[in-house]
Amino acid sequence: MLSYIVAGLTILVIGLIIKYSKIDRNYWLGYRTPRSMKSPAHWTFANQRMALHAVIIGVLSTVAGVVFCYGKVNSIYLMIFTLSLLLISIVDVETALRRFDRDKKD
Repeated sequence: MLSYIVAGLTILVIGLIIKYSKIDRNYWLGYRTPRSMKSPAHWTFANQRMALHAVIIGVLSTVAGVVFCYGKVNSIYLMIFTLSLLLISIVDVETALRRFDRDKKD
């Protein structure tokens, strides 16, 4: 279970790094999808939004890891919990990027 706590903390740290540092478009770090790589404005918008999600997911996953560790809960549930949060975040960011595209055209 310690590995899940470390994973949650890692997601949290990555989210904080992306949130508080200026990262130009690249192929190594950040939220990289065809839509987010479209322009510098898309890149910044998508990464700031995903960074907020990553911070929230990191905190929730770390807390859940501690609770699951002491509660002797099967680790598969923690993995499903974290992956579900990540999937929801991706859907949210892509939906927001679609709206961002629409708003920029108007």
